Amino acid sequence: MRDCGTNEPPALTGRGLCAIMWLTIRLTVNRIAQKGRGITLSLQHTLRALADPIRREILNLLKNGRMSAGEISAHFPVTAASISRHLSVLKDADLIRDQREGKYIFYELNASVLEEVLLWIAELKGESGDEKDHSGS
Repeated sequence: MRDCGTNEPPALTGRGLCAIMWLTIRLTVNRIAQKGRGITLSLQHTLRALADPIRREILNLLKNGRMSAGEISAHFPVTAASISRHLSVLKDADLIRDQREGKYIFYELNASVLEEVLLWIAELKGESGDEKDHSGS
């Protein structure tokens, strides 16, 4: 069996086992090394997506349930291409999810990312659910 203990990617062989192991280890190490940085970049990406008023209004529309791109674009005085771009930015920021059904794509809110942002803001403000009354009473 070939020795996989190298820092260089092995040549692909018939089985490619060493190549798969090498890639898995490198991806894991990179993920661990960039974990804190990844969280920061993710938050920046999310806040950038939320900065646009049209995108915020799209999220408001989606809080009532899933909608197609055509239904969403009917609410705005911009082109369908512009709405498509806004939807793409929201999707890249993981604020919405899409699901294809036949020739239509339906979008829905991904509230878990918004909850993470709200928790971060609450921590920034110094709020927590277990705060004690420090007034002395």
